[in-house]
Amino acid sequence: MNSAGVLEKVGECIKVVEAIMRGEKPANVPAALQEITVRMYADFFIPETPLSYYTADHETLTPELEKAKGDTRIHPLSFQLFNTLDHIGRHAIPRGLTNWKVLGIENRNITNDPLATAESTAAVILTRSDFAGLREALHVLRAKLQGNPRIDHTHLIIQSTQGDF
Repeated sequence: MNSAGVLEKVGECIKVVEAIMRGEKPANVPAALQEITVRMYADFFIPETPLSYYTADHETLTPELEKAKGDTRIHPLSFQLFNTLDHIGRHAIPRGLTNWKVLGIENRNITNDPLATAESTAAVILTRSDFAGLREALHVLRAKLQGNPRIDHTHLIIQSTQGDF
């Protein structure tokens, strides 16, 4: 897939994640995002079951079903994300790594500029996270692909390990 194709996929994912952040129940959620949502729930990053956040392919969203899925506009900061931030800090700071931020910690409101965190630091870290962290990471990735000068100076670090830095 070329960079234009990647950019298009990232844009599609942003639309779905932002709809979820607003509490909507989007349909036609890509399988990869469904899998990510299952992992978020299994790892205690989101409080509701995965199907509470979107409309599955076999479902028709009616007012009754939407009510049953619940109000998912609020995205509490999980203990897991705080724990990850603490873990990274305990390992990075003694090694002289400063001026970094973990995505999804500070910028949790859907109305906030998703590039604000990346614009104000030298590096942003995407760890195992929730929808707020995923939203920021997707926007940073899109901005990097587009060559957005606001975040030219910012490195995107993807930490995919558990318990190590």
